[in-house]
This record gives sequence, structure tokens and C-alpha cells, in this order.
Amino acid sequence: MNRSKEKLQHLEWFDILNVTFIMFGWAIFKSTAIITGLIHSTDTGAASADFNYWPNLILQSCLLVATFAYLYFRGFDFKVITSQIKLRLSVIIWIPIIFASLGLLCDICNTLAKTYNWFSPDVLKYIDWTFGAVLQKFQNLPIVMVVYSFLNGFYEEFFFLGLLPTSVKKSAALPFMLLYSTIIRISFHTYQGWTPALITGIGVGLFFYVLYRYAVKNLLPFFVAHAIWDIVGGSLIYLLLAWPQ
Repeated sequence: MNRSKEKLQHLEWFDILNVTFIMFGWAIFKSTAIITGLIHSTDTGAASADFNYWPNLILQSCLLVATFAYLYFRGFDFKVITSQIKLRLSVIIWIPIIFASLGLLCDICNTLAKTYNWFSPDVLKYIDWTFGAVLQKFQNLPIVMVVYSFLNGFYEEFFFLGLLPTSVKKSAALPFMLLYSTIIRISFHTYQGWTPALITGIGVGLFFYVLYRYAVKNLLPFFVAHAIWDIVGGSLIYLLLAWPQ
């Protein structure tokens, strides 16, 4: 373990593999087992009252502690990450922009993939432009669901936008990092089906990275936008809809 006075600012490839195993090893195994039919699950990844969040909240919290412990004993300089978490007024602006852009991107991808036609006139006519439907969807949410969503938003983007880019010491390594990032994102979302997993891994992952690196340069709005995305199921149009009772 690296316990020298000089802090580690760039993770080595074996660090990335170790952290990936700690944070996502079980999720990748379980997701793969579900998609291959080895085990069965009724969870489709959508936010629902039937989903038991407590086991996932506890497990993910423990894995996050284990990750922090590994990085600490490796002598990782956490300021590399914390310096990119900035509490600024611009965060209030960026959160809805990031979520709306991400949600619209997912709606377009799902429509093109024929998973669901979000742009059908029969769907769009139910959009509530007073945003009353938005408020209604956020009312009476289980506290544990909200807590888990925010933990998960931090958990995933801490790795993909925070830790993973520290492994890139030369620009030539960037494509390999993005490829690795995409593969890992896809691999633990396959339980939702291949189409949602590919949209998440390719669309969401690359969109987040490009926006973070070239525009926002602040991890905080990505943590929150990801959490909102988890809560509402990754769709902007769904959030705006007021379905008839």
C-alpha cells in the first residue's frame, strides 16, 4: 500500500480494476445472472413502491466505505475529487438543465429503439405545462427511496466522473478510459434489458462525461441530476405527463 507522504493523484490500472470490483462486482454478477436467466428478478429498474431499497442502501453504503478505505490505504489524494465538488449558485441552474437534457436524450433513444414512443401525439397531449404533474410525482415519495437515489447518484458518478478520469495520464489513454467506462456502465444495467443498458452505458455515460469535462466541471449537479433521473425513471416527458385518472 502507498502510505508515503506524497499523495496519489492518478490511479493506476490495477487500482481502477480493484475499485471496479469493490463497487460494481456484485452488481455486474447479479445483472449478468438476471439477463442470462440464471436468476429471476421482478425489478425493472423503475422507481416503484414495491422495490425494497433498504438492502441496496445498506450494501452500497458498505461498499462505498470499503472503497474509501482502499483509496485511503493507497494514499489517494481525495482533494482530486473534493475540489471538483463545488457548492455554487450555478448548481441550481445546471441540475434542471442536465436532467432535462438527459431525460430528453433517453426519450429520443427509447423512441428510436421502439421501446416506447414518447413523442406520439397520444402521449404528448397529456403534458401538463403548469408543471403540476411534476410536483405530484415528487409528493409522498418514500424517504428511503430518495436517500437511496441520492446515494446511488453520488456512488456511480463518484466513480465514473471522479475516480476513473484520474487514470488518464496521457490523452492517448482517453478513448480506452471511455470504452472501459461504457462497458462497466452497461454491464450492471443489463438486468433492465439490453436496450436500456445500452442507452445508459453509451448515451448517458458519454453525455455526462462530455458535459462534465467541457462545460460544467462540477460534480455536484451530476450527483443530483442522476438521483432525479433514478427517481423518475429516466424520462423527461414522463415527468411532465398528467395521465387521466
